[in-house]
Amino acid sequence: MQPTPLIGRDEELSLVTRWLGQGESRLVTLTGPGGTGKTRLALEAAAELLDAFPGGVFFVDLSALRDPALVIPTICATVGVREAQGHSLVESLRELLGQQAMLLVLDNCEQVIEAAPDIAALLSACPTLSLLATSREPLRIRAERELPVSPLTLPEDAALLPLEALARVPAIALFVARAEASKPGFALTAENAAAIAEICRRLDGLPLAIELAAARTRLLPPPALLARLDQSLSILTGGARDLPERQRTLRDTIAWSHDLLDEEQRTLFRRLGVFAGGWTLDAAETVVNPDGALDVFSGMESLVEQSLVRFDDRGPEPRYAMLETVRAFAAEQLASSGEEERLREGHAAFVLTLAETNRGEQIPGDPAYTAWVERLERDQDNLRAALTWLTGRGDGERALRLAAAAGAFWRWRGQWAEGRAWLERTLAMAPDADPEIRAAAIAFAGRFAQSQGDNREAIALLETGPEILHTPESRRWSMQIALTLARAHSQLREFERALTHYERALELALALAERYSALQVRWSMGYTAVSQGNLARAREIAEETLAEERAHGEPMTIVATLELLAWVALAEDDLHEAAAWLAEAWRLVDDIPLWAEAVRTNLLIDEAVLAYRQGDYARSAAKVGEWLPLARARHSQQDLLLALLLFASLASRRERATEAARWFGSLYAALAGGEHGMHLEPAIRPWHEADIARTRQALGEAEFDRAWAAGTRLPLETALAEAEEIVALLAEGSERAPAGDAPAMEVVES
Repeated sequence: MQPTPLIGRDEELSLVTRWLGQGESRLVTLTGPGGTGKTRLALEAAAELLDAFPGGVFFVDLSALRDPALVIPTICATVGVREAQGHSLVESLRELLGQQAMLLVLDNCEQVIEAAPDIAALLSACPTLSLLATSREPLRIRAERELPVSPLTLPEDAALLPLEALARVPAIALFVARAEASKPGFALTAENAAAIAEICRRLDGLPLAIELAAARTRLLPPPALLARLDQSLSILTGGARDLPERQRTLRDTIAWSHDLLDEEQRTLFRRLGVFAGGWTLDAAETVVNPDGALDVFSGMESLVEQSLVRFDDRGPEPRYAMLETVRAFAAEQLASSGEEERLREGHAAFVLTLAETNRGEQIPGDPAYTAWVERLERDQDNLRAALTWLTGRGDGERALRLAAAAGAFWRWRGQWAEGRAWLERTLAMAPDADPEIRAAAIAFAGRFAQSQGDNREAIALLETGPEILHTPESRRWSMQIALTLARAHSQLREFERALTHYERALELALALAERYSALQVRWSMGYTAVSQGNLARAREIAEETLAEERAHGEPMTIVATLELLAWVALAEDDLHEAAAWLAEAWRLVDDIPLWAEAVRTNLLIDEAVLAYRQGDYARSAAKVGEWLPLARARHSQQDLLLALLLFASLASRRERATEAARWFGSLYAALAGGEHGMHLEPAIRPWHEADIARTRQALGEAEFDRAWAAGTRLPLETALAEAEEIVALLAEGSERAPAGDAPAMEVVES
């Protein structure tokens, strides 16, 4: 009987007991890295199988053995068989069993793996014998049925799960159970849930690591424990005294596997610790084997078999990775080997080459560009590791090259905050770098700042860009700088300045003879025309662009143009036409798989605004609720302001006047100064003011003023969190207002 319940292994337990208990297999091997709970699962299965094996169920601990020849004697000693004169141990065991079925649990087979032929012979000689083995690698004998024991399931997005659902996620459940055992009264709460989820994620869902971390809650609450996990292996100590010594610290558990490697495998293992998040075979050959002295392919095959490296062939090319806790151990070995600087230099050079393979016009539908973005996404952790290494050692010029090369990736993945932070940091480190590289970095950093609504900061940064026009590449960056300056001035309602920059951007785009560059300018000019109220000009731009894009048949650019037309129709109060344009855009989403998530994010808010204008408040609330988590990932202040505007307007229409007044107050406090790029146009202000007036009338002057004032002290994110919870309830309703009886609002183009 085990002292604690088994958590999160129902499926594996069911398979093992069925395979062995129903005679589907006579040898089942549980494989996986140290700390995944193979032994614990084996013991639970053995307990459930007692009735199926009248000859007995025996636990055979092989962890102390190093000589494979001792495996059979150890088995026989465990079950009480002694060698008789004229009989081998195997013959004596067979005589003991007779017709009785027996199950042996062979624990820790990896260090005596050479005994596999003896185990096969034992099974052949004893037809009523079954074996349940645990090992870092399979035994590779014909009777074997392998069951990989993976780490525990982690929550996909802890922030989106209610506490009750989060508590049922196996990794979280194990942490909470072990923490409660260490500190009575411990519980999963709204305050510690995010930290617990991140701890489990950092520990890869590894049961031993989670148990060791949970034991630390006696002294450290989860947020403090999370902060210390940068030294994860050193803090994960102090396991139960009734565990084997190798399982009392995670380092000892991993070292147990490491010590079984030969010298060349150890060299490869520690060098692979330079990678973060995984690698390809090509990357390993380039980075860890520059002199060709290692047999990388065979070495990685061995590390995969011994559960120190994981293999994934689901993508366009096979990839390898380590559990983060295993990688931390490998990195420790690398740091103490004297090879770290050389390996990290090679790693940074490899990532830089990968990032700089993207050249020319950045067209979303281009297969080569799509493949580049997908590859860089798979290697994003390596990108971050290389940037961290280069900036940490003061290599500003190469760090800037890498950040500038990755700018297009961050842009199309909507990772504006991260990209902007790296670009601004590396720009400050390399003031004398190549002007063309600085221009690229400034173009992307300014675009990200403008997309986040920091228009004044974007303008100040973009105006430092060098004026270099001697190559097509430099003209492209000058065009992007001019385009972003135009957008920023437009969102600040400085339309004359915006027009000057638009004209410059279009001139450069046409000179480049790059269709997509010119399209970017035209779309932005169209949105600016909507913002100015010049709807005839906006429609002219959109219709001309759509005709051209239909001729080229590029779904991504057609969708972007359809969105512009939908916003023109919304501004003209033609809701039927707006709905038709959006419906056509939705039909094309599946044709742009790489950008589908970003496009869906945009179309969801378009649908929310359209439903609001149609008076379908329940549908609008549902769409905003679906959109907001996706929009938050873009770290855009504009998105958050637009969400709060819709939330407040929806509340005003659904008899939640107090909340509406408070959220309006928070919105206007955030809009103060007009730096976020979202303004209420004079032409549409009456609609918006109608909602405010309705709210004021419902509450009365004094109560409205109190609620509004309270809202001005409410941080934007706090107001959003409150609004998101309440508006989710509004989405369950079905009341409708007459079509058009709702405020219009300015499009936010970013």
